[in-house]
Amino acid sequence: DLFRAQAARTPEAVALSWRGERWTYARLEGRANQVANALRRSGVGPEARAGISLPPTPDLLAAMLGVLKAGGAYVPLDPGYPPERLAFMLKDSEPPATMAQARTGAIAPRACWRPTPQTPPPSSRSTAALTSRTTTVRRNARSACTS
Repeated sequence: DLFRAQAARTPEAVALSWRGERWTYARLEGRANQVANALRRSGVGPEARAGISLPPTPDLLAAMLGVLKAGGAYVPLDPGYPPERLAFMLKDSEPPATMAQARTGAIAPRACWRPTPQTPPPSSRSTAALTSRTTTVRRNARSACTS
């Protein structure tokens, strides 16, 4: 993997700069590995997709790299899409995991379900909630996008 090789060669070099924040190759590689490990535990791998509903931030790049490291493909889910479109995309792609920003309060696109932190919905589908410190995996409702 070219990115991993670059991170090994120049771990302290700046890989990306965003709004004054600088991420080194080591930091981005570490974050992408966290995401990949969480996604693998959620069933993402070859022939599987992961939904990504994130704003354009460094975590978006880490999520994209993490999906690729897990061996899967990502489905970009723009939060600006109409709810019906998001619901169709999720139903059609059937991702075992969806990633969204935890601080927004919405773990997955609102077109599918509205979780609360106290009562995450039960199921075999999961959502990786990205934060700057950890990757947390939560369960999605299996029938989240059928209505």
